[in-house]
Amino acid sequence: MNALTLIDDFLADPSRSDDCFNRYQLQGALTSTLTCPEAISDIDVGIMVLDGDEEGADAWFALDGDLRKAWVAVSNEISDALAYETFSLHEALDLPLDIKEPTDALRQWCDGYLQGYMLSESAWMQVYEELKPHDDRFVEMEEEHLAFLGMVAALAEWENTLANNENPAKLQQNFPELLAAINGCVGQFHALALALEDAYINSKQDDSFESDIPKIGRNDPCPCGSGKKYKKCCLQ
Repeated sequence: MNALTLIDDFLADPSRSDDCFNRYQLQGALTSTLTCPEAISDIDVGIMVLDGDEEGADAWFALDGDLRKAWVAVSNEISDALAYETFSLHEALDLPLDIKEPTDALRQWCDGYLQGYMLSESAWMQVYEELKPHDDRFVEMEEEHLAFLGMVAALAEWENTLANNENPAKLQQNFPELLAAINGCVGQFHALALALEDAYINSKQDDSFESDIPKIGRNDPCPCGSGKKYKKCCLQ
């Protein structure tokens, strides 16, 4: 039995809480917490995934248990994909190449990513606040980050997004571009997290510093097709 199947069976067990994550939410949450300028505790992630299920936690955290080995393997696989810039939502979620709208797996991944971000939000905000006085670029990066999270939220609640959009037909037509943008931003914000961590350390040592910060493209057209700039995306 492979790691994801073992995790899937465990999380889908009827004894789990109704609010317990499924495998796709777990994958999203792990991707989000691994894309952070400081380490997020495995315990915090596990408690979130299990919705405080104490009985489930015993199996989840058992040091010599197969379940722990499974989620560690999944976490390491995601971490390696981010580090080697090979991360792909199509591969992670087995999405069809000609996907036209979010699948249940993709929506659940996006929901998990956003919930995982809640664990890392304070770390991101602290780093941005510390670095903005040193370099105006971090003001723009914070805006870009919020725009990215807005796109993830749009896919997580796709039906509501279409219902509230000024031009739902065009948004639907531009879904492949929106998905590609999210996929690319996951890797870019992982690189940004690493750069921010270095920049934050440098800022504590010297008021002037240089860091190789990845360019997100804040003035590029938003992939939703609205015609607005990415930083002012209508999906926010």
